[in-house]
Amino acid sequence: MTDDETVIRELLQEWAKAVHQGDMPGVLMDHAKDIVMFECFGLDIAAARSVIVKSRGHFRAAFDIFFTDDRIIEVDVPGLTTPILTRVPYRNVPRPIYPLDPEMSWQA
Repeated sequence: MTDDETVIRELLQEWAKAVHQGDMPGVLMDHAKDIVMFECFGLDIAAARSVIVKSRGHFRAAFDIFFTDDRIIEVDVPGLTTPILTRVPYRNVPRPIYPLDPEMSWQA
C-alpha cells in the first residue's frame, strides 16, 4: 500500500466514524469541494453519463470541466429549505413583501 493509499484509507475511516456517530463537523471537516470524493471510490467522472449532486451551486467549480452549463439540470426538491422562496407556503407574512412579490419595489 502506498503512502497516499494509507492517508486516503485513514481519512475514509475517520469520515465513516463521524457518520456513524452523527458528528456533522467531523463529516464535513475534510469534505472536498471537488471530485476527490468520487475518485477515492474509483469512480471516473469523465466516463459518467450523468452525476447527481445535492448542492445549490458550489458544485460548478469542480464539475464544469466535465459538464458544461447546457448539460446541468438544477432541480428543487422538498427538504429543509428551498432557494426558490416563492415555493415556500408562507402563512404569516404580510403581503406584498420583497423579494416574494415581483411587483414589489424596494426603497431604502
